[in-house]
Amino acid sequence: MQLYQEMGVRFPPHRIYQAGEEAGRVLIFPPSIRRAALRDRIPSAATAYVSGWAVDWGTSRRLGVDAAFPLSDHADYADLIAYVERVRPQEVYTVHGFAQELARDLRLRGWNARALKSGQQLRLL
Repeated sequence: MQLYQEMGVRFPPHRIYQAGEEAGRVLIFPPSIRRAALRDRIPSAATAYVSGWAVDWGTSRRLGVDAAFPLSDHADYADLIAYVERVRPQEVYTVHGFAQELARDLRLRGWNARALKSGQQLRLL
């Protein structure tokens, strides 16, 4: 967290987790904590998951949480296009999701773009 603060990220008022101080508080943990022993030591905890996957109605049940809120940390199409235009790279490689379509649209805008096939990403060095 200190690195984030040094980079100018400001957090709302908060406290670092202390065992036994859970009552009446909202605790925020990374997704990996869902299966960790720490979660099991917090009595009567209600749990929520924040992810773009929460648009799927079965997410709460599948993940074993009480609620799921749809909020994605991924860029959307317009964000990806804007990023390329701002960075102005010589080459663009697209992966995951609609990689072919995004590369095609970038080429139509004049960028040297291509979609990587599965496995090619590991050979980039």
